[in-house]
Amino acid sequence: MISLLEAWGYSVSAYDTAEAALADIALLRAADCLVLDYQLPGMNGLELARVLRETSISIPVVVVSGSVSGSTVDDLKSVGVKMVLSKPVSGDTLMGHIQQLVGTE
Repeated sequence: MISLLEAWGYSVSAYDTAEAALADIALLRAADCLVLDYQLPGMNGLELARVLRETSISIPVVVVSGSVSGSTVDDLKSVGVKMVLSKPVSGDTLMGHIQQLVGTE
């Protein structure tokens, strides 16, 4: 995914955990979009989205997951997640959603 986003001209920062992303708070505040997996080591995608909302970091969040239930999707949307995509997701589909969210279509 990183290579794909870079190939489309995006500057990408990647983190292994939600906690590592939160440690780079200045970059999160400046980001145009956050794409993350729901299942992360430690804090999951829902918990990360909740922390972002509680700390007033208002960037569009896209969650990609192999398995999320309808209630989980509702929970994600309730904390501000803009898009939930099921794996596998094609590069073109992901890119279309990112461009829509950041206004670069």
